[in-house]
Amino acid sequence: MSAGDDATVPHSTGTPALLSDVLAAAPSGMLIAMSAPLGTDIPVTGSVLLDVTEASPPDIVGGVLLMVGVLSDDAAALRLVRQAGTMRYSAVVVKKRGRSMIDLVSTGSEVGIAVLQVIDEVGWSAVHAVVVSAIGAAGRRIGASSSGTGEELHALTNAVASLFGGSVAIEDLDRRVIAYSSIPGQRIDALREAGILQRAVPSRPADRQKYQHIFATSGPVRFPVADDELARSAIAVRAGDVPLGSIWVIEGAADITDDHLRSLEEATQVASVHLLRLRHADEIGLLARGDALVSLLDSHLPTDTLMARIGMSPGPARMMLVSTVDPAARAQLPLVSAAAGRYLMAYSPSAVVASLPGRACLLLPDHGNADADRLAAGVCSEATRAAGSAVRVSCGSAAVYPADIASMFTEVTEIAAVAESIRYRSGVVHMSDIADHALLRTINDVIAERPRLQSPAIKLLMEHDEEHRGALAPTLLAWIEEQGDARRTGERLSMHANTVRYRVRRALELMGNPSMDPDARLVMWLRLRRHYRKE
Repeated sequence: MSAGDDATVPHSTGTPALLSDVLAAAPSGMLIAMSAPLGTDIPVTGSVLLDVTEASPPDIVGGVLLMVGVLSDDAAALRLVRQAGTMRYSAVVVKKRGRSMIDLVSTGSEVGIAVLQVIDEVGWSAVHAVVVSAIGAAGRRIGASSSGTGEELHALTNAVASLFGGSVAIEDLDRRVIAYSSIPGQRIDALREAGILQRAVPSRPADRQKYQHIFATSGPVRFPVADDELARSAIAVRAGDVPLGSIWVIEGAADITDDHLRSLEEATQVASVHLLRLRHADEIGLLARGDALVSLLDSHLPTDTLMARIGMSPGPARMMLVSTVDPAARAQLPLVSAAAGRYLMAYSPSAVVASLPGRACLLLPDHGNADADRLAAGVCSEATRAAGSAVRVSCGSAAVYPADIASMFTEVTEIAAVAESIRYRSGVVHMSDIADHALLRTINDVIAERPRLQSPAIKLLMEHDEEHRGALAPTLLAWIEEQGDARRTGERLSMHANTVRYRVRRALELMGNPSMDPDARLVMWLRLRRHYRKE
């Protein structure tokens, strides 16, 4: 992460949050103040995610520095704390990871900066969201009174519309219009008017790619005039890596400059604090619980500690994996995870959603197959809409949490892998749907991993084909699959039946004329297909 890529909430005017507000906004036990030499009633003006190995912190008086990838007893950590103190940051946040924090706390006291410890299993995006939320709750805004989120966002849209000359709308992830501008003379079109009247953007298939584009892009995206739509600029609103919504601006008659686009980026930083406040009160805690589930699956910390953070009661449970069918749509995973989380929270508040590489993992209490199928179908529908393309939900069988957590994850991972390898249709998939393919995949893996189970005769046949550029082995495979019918094998391979008979006879001779009873044929088929098929 370079200095230009740091996730920050820059300083702005308004009522500042205090460090005590940040500590109060965090879920219980998530953040611990190891030292606060100036107390906790000190202003907090921004949050900075920084990897110490690649950059120095930006100059933000009153900032909270999240020290990503830093070991608490490392010399680099002490250097960073001194830098932050010199720059008049309010606090640094670090993960202990089993290391000593004595020197770090001592250095913080020397330079007058608070040192906060975040529990190891919590992701940095969740910490960033806590700081941003605390700042928003304290009334941080641009050109708005402190009378409420609605009025503040309305003032923000008017400020942006005055600059661009066109109507502005702020949407949440469900494309509901949260706020819109109303300045005299602003450019507006029929689509924006419909969105304002309905308080939601009309759903049109052609718009999916636009939303995919903005949520996969870090900055503003411009869309030209199209049919009855005026030209637009749009940008995603995030808290750290967590998507919250988007801002859409109809462009005015004047040319759009870099200053316009920079102002739009600044607007997202203000909008994010208010969109966070509009989200369900437990969603920041849900981020932390998801991070704890990731750590539990990776066995990074003691199970009893992680179970407390996950917060789901022991008992019958079920796991699901959500993945996009189109690899190009994997950039939409944050939206998929968010959509799955919102849906499950409505039906199963103790459910946990964790983001893994290329997929989202869901853990929820089990109430029977019918209930699981209903929830899986709902998750699939919501995730498909969020991703803008087909998704697959790999649904595991009922098990016991936490005793069976490892086997639960193994099962859904296998279902997802097999479904992807055979290009199984989108939607909900259970092990029973792909059991035959899973069994063959397991047998192939066993043969590959145990050399003593591999056949020297088949190896000899393969080597003969390679040396003579022949096709005895694939002909033998096709013949077995056609149950020894030379005519059907010939039709399949586009050759005469007599040629098939000759090649099969020659192949069996090279292999030492092995037995061809049913068991022997099955084993021979399994071994041959490993070289020509992939499950």
